[in-house]
Amino acid sequence: MKNQKNKKTDILFFYQTHLGILLVSVILTVLLYYQQAFSLSVQVDTETLINGGHSLNWLQIGRFGLHYLQEFLTLWHYDPFFSGFLMLIFFSGSSLIWVYLFYYVSGYEWLINPYIFLAVYMTSPIWASQFYFSLQQAGISLAFCLLSIAVFCQFHWFTLKSNLARILSLFLTICLLVLVFSCYQAFVAVFAVAVSFCLLLAYRSSYFERDLRKFIPNSLLIIAIGIISLFIYFLLLKLYPTDGYLDGMSYWDEGIREALKNLYQSIKSTFHSYRYYYGPFIIIGLISIGLKAIARREETQYIIVEFLLILIMIMSNYLMFLYLGGTPLFRAQLSVPLFTGAFLSYAFKYKKTSNTNWRTVTKGIIACSLVFPVMLNAKTTLSLFYADEMRDVRDRFLAQQINQEIQKISSDSNINSIFIYGKRMVELNPAATEALNLGVEMFPSSDFYWDWRPESPGAVSGRGSAYINAVCGTRYVPIPQDKVDQATQTAITMPSFPKDGSVIQFNDYYIVKLSD
Repeated sequence: MKNQKNKKTDILFFYQTHLGILLVSVILTVLLYYQQAFSLSVQVDTETLINGGHSLNWLQIGRFGLHYLQEFLTLWHYDPFFSGFLMLIFFSGSSLIWVYLFYYVSGYEWLINPYIFLAVYMTSPIWASQFYFSLQQAGISLAFCLLSIAVFCQFHWFTLKSNLARILSLFLTICLLVLVFSCYQAFVAVFAVAVSFCLLLAYRSSYFERDLRKFIPNSLLIIAIGIISLFIYFLLLKLYPTDGYLDGMSYWDEGIREALKNLYQSIKSTFHSYRYYYGPFIIIGLISIGLKAIARREETQYIIVEFLLILIMIMSNYLMFLYLGGTPLFRAQLSVPLFTGAFLSYAFKYKKTSNTNWRTVTKGIIACSLVFPVMLNAKTTLSLFYADEMRDVRDRFLAQQINQEIQKISSDSNINSIFIYGKRMVELNPAATEALNLGVEMFPSSDFYWDWRPESPGAVSGRGSAYINAVCGTRYVPIPQDKVDQATQTAITMPSFPKDGSVIQFNDYYIVKLSD
């Protein structure tokens, strides 16, 4: 019986008997992300890898874990097809590990609806913003797999009998968490959501005894391991040189009053700016959970603990705010897909009942409540990918035009220094601009616009020249800093591209004026 039980709880055996879940995960992954995985679109930062750069400045912005994962995956040279292939595998794999983890901490019962989890988790537009960075899409997807394994190890630790096994499991858990946190600071919020939800399932299923005198210490131990891992990450961070990137993202130096104002805006954005993927799910889920609590007629203690754990899970999404002191970027809200998927899969899981009519009505309510936001999420995700494809088409055309004009006026083939003045806003067709109503900061992100600032009108020279190199196979480099002032004064008097005289050879470098 013991061997049969071990076989029953094995993840491979689990998916042999739950092929439907596996099939849905694979289908959603392919339908939603196949195009992006094998796209040749050159996004912001990607042009650096194409031209031979590696890891960019990840070591300097506290993301050394992502650097080492890229090394492990042999992605130090740009290969969009291999990176995309790995992304598809790891992304689908992460969803399957999460489902198994939730099943495991539920005492091998279904306290969630796995299909709702997959539908909500995998269609989130957050993934479009993350996978936009094709240079890191495989690493981020692998980090999600590692995080789910780490959380599994934390809960599995309580079932181990051998002290040696417990020590090794604890060591593995801390190593995985430190690695994941060092891939992206936003994973701290993902970890908090995952742990709070697993604690909810463990409490509901008696994976941990419902006696609060035992449940609370076990919960605090799991949380403490996460805090220790985060502390170790901060210690390791001191071993690497850092720049002002992280400090520049913090708003705490503006004062407590401004921080509280930012917190209000962050909560407000949940139901306003980001309403298409977040706010409605919370309202729908809370209503459903409230109805379930009334129908179960359980003791008051169980209901209170359940709602406290749900509240903690909801607030875990705002951990990035506590870190930054302001609303995090769209792409940094990595906890949202896991939160919405887990929350709704739990909220809309109803036990089977002999009342066939009630089951039919319940399923109808679930379908009507979720089909619109899920379909809207899927449409938004695919529309964002489409918008970026159209952006790249326009940028490629511009890069080729600039290179052709340079070749026409060049008097020396050895000259490769370039100064690009101004910026070029991407003009997209109406179908592409529809996807941008969310205000997602990465779409459309052109290398001929991204770094531009009014006080630094030539700032696009770096990314702009790198993009031209990536598309045209050239070897342009930005002019030295000591020549920028002179080039700027000259560019001011020039007409804007594509007018005659908008591209000139000035001494030993080229000047391109995109706009005033």
